[in-house]
Amino acid sequence: MTVMPLLEGWSFSPTSKTVDKAQTNANFTASKLQTEYSISALVTDAQGTGLAGITIKIAGEGISTETTTGPNGTWSADGLSGTVTVTPEKEGWSFIPSSRQVSQADSGVNFTGTQDAALLSFELSFIHSFLEAEEQKQLSSGAQARNTRLFAEGALGSGSIAPYVAGQFTVMMDPALPRAERERILEQAGYEVLDTLDVIAAHLVTPKGYALTAQADETLLMEALQVIPGVLSVEHNQYVHAEELNVPNDPMYFFQWHYDLIRLPQAWAVTTGSSNVRVAVLDTGVDTDHPELVAHLDLANAWDFTGEGTFEDERGHGTHVAGTIGAASNNGELVAGIMWDVDILPVKVLRKDGVGDTWMLTNGILYAAGLLNDQPDKPTNPRPARIINMSLAASGHAAAMEETVRLASAAGVILVAAAGNENVPQVSYPAAYDQVIAVGATGSGWGADGWGTPQRASYSNYGDPSIVMAPGGDGGHGVWSTLHKDWEFGPIAPMNGTSMATPHVSGVIGLMLANGIPSSQVRDILERTAMKVGDPYEYGHGLINAYWAVQAVENVRIIQGLRSGNRIAEVAKEAEVPLPAQGWYTMELRTGTWQLIAWVDVNANELIDAGDYYTETGVTDFTPDWTQPWSAELEEIGSDLDVSQADLGSLGASQR
Repeated sequence: MTVMPLLEGWSFSPTSKTVDKAQTNANFTASKLQTEYSISALVTDAQGTGLAGITIKIAGEGISTETTTGPNGTWSADGLSGTVTVTPEKEGWSFIPSSRQVSQADSGVNFTGTQDAALLSFELSFIHSFLEAEEQKQLSSGAQARNTRLFAEGALGSGSIAPYVAGQFTVMMDPALPRAERERILEQAGYEVLDTLDVIAAHLVTPKGYALTAQADETLLMEALQVIPGVLSVEHNQYVHAEELNVPNDPMYFFQWHYDLIRLPQAWAVTTGSSNVRVAVLDTGVDTDHPELVAHLDLANAWDFTGEGTFEDERGHGTHVAGTIGAASNNGELVAGIMWDVDILPVKVLRKDGVGDTWMLTNGILYAAGLLNDQPDKPTNPRPARIINMSLAASGHAAAMEETVRLASAAGVILVAAAGNENVPQVSYPAAYDQVIAVGATGSGWGADGWGTPQRASYSNYGDPSIVMAPGGDGGHGVWSTLHKDWEFGPIAPMNGTSMATPHVSGVIGLMLANGIPSSQVRDILERTAMKVGDPYEYGHGLINAYWAVQAVENVRIIQGLRSGNRIAEVAKEAEVPLPAQGWYTMELRTGTWQLIAWVDVNANELIDAGDYYTETGVTDFTPDWTQPWSAELEEIGSDLDVSQADLGSLGASQR
């Protein structure tokens, strides 16, 4: 006999089967036939007037067509099948919704159009926070140590950053009630059930028609929920966020002001490093059994190219540099390193008098990069470094050194070197080579007026806009790190110089690699995320920002919308301005009543919270002919600046 399945609107494979005996596998695969359908609708403005000449694009599997609205804003399309996306378009207009999906006949695929306003001209700049004078006074006087919190949950604009999601409540109900009954009770009481966790009889709800901008009384809403039959408890849906700081417990960390300056505690909340990141320190050697370093040193492959016959540090310089990169941290001892976990390869290229030569240096670079491994009369490096730190400088160009730098860079190694300490508008070598990240030094920022924006250290070379800056210390405010354990001033001490600034950059790069950022992207990210603290002639790209760098921040978001609590409730228009965002830009606006918002969402959590940079205007009525410049100064949220008191409501003038 022949078996043939039939059902209207479906096809079957195979179409039939012949059966001549008992059989258990007479199976068929059914496919729903794609039936054609038509759609039609209307496009109007906010007043309900039909809009003519609007292009309606319709796209789906095997379908790509378009039509245009008629004189009264009507349109239609025939011969459609499956699911299609309908999108209205017209230059100078925005539509709500921006598109719709349709899978069957529908005569109500309507859109509302709004004519865009004129272009907004805006200027961006950033306000970076640094420690206040009172904190520095405590530091200088040796007062009882306390960890500095640059970030603290605080207020924003004219209203507080709420600790909970506005208009959302977690409702626990009687588990004896079936889920459908619980949801019916809530819906009849005027609440929309957003989600359900049936295993604990919990529901996430919001009042139907709840307006985020209406500043509804949350207390009254919760009281109304509490008296609903079957409800056991009602709570706000609270925000949960990562702890913004990761501060080590090393007792002398308190004196390491230079870490707060570059936002390291915030970066440590993202990553504290990895032993898979190998950093070669080309210097005077290292104290091989220093308690803060020994766990992170690869002494089996350390090498001396000076002829002194030891890679032991007899000067202290290399030990200090290595400690900034990777002193043992959060161990309750002495100081902290930038990388709490790291693999440091000591390579001695400077003698105990602090002097070497370019031949020693070129050997050291090639060894660290693994480029001597095929030469039988040279040492083999079984695991090349990913970063080479050179807190050293030569006065002039050397062809062999230049070729060495080129080869190491081509092999994927990131080279970092000191700009020099001569206070001249010229970067020293090898930092001057294009393949090397040159590092200038800032001071502490401490002056007669207190603790403010750090300035270029008096000794630091400058004049190259490609350099980056890092703390190098000045006067009585040096960079604290490890020194020889047996010395009079050891095992830790402060030192000043671009040599001290350089390992800050190498350490931050190590954190970036540990967080999965490809080596090829490191330099670009490091440069674009640097804090602009002065003229590029003196400061280059600016002071490194470890937090922004490890998060690979790319853009400033410019939003025409409305804020509610610590999130953007509505968005009319949005643009992204690539970093570094300094200067004038333009974007198209939409008519209506909105705020203008500039925001760097550093941790990309879609919440306006500590560590982000932000500013906003008051609510403004934007008309089609609206035109006015906006000077936007983005402030660091939760910093020493009191953002709640900032003048966030102006247009056409500086925000402060």
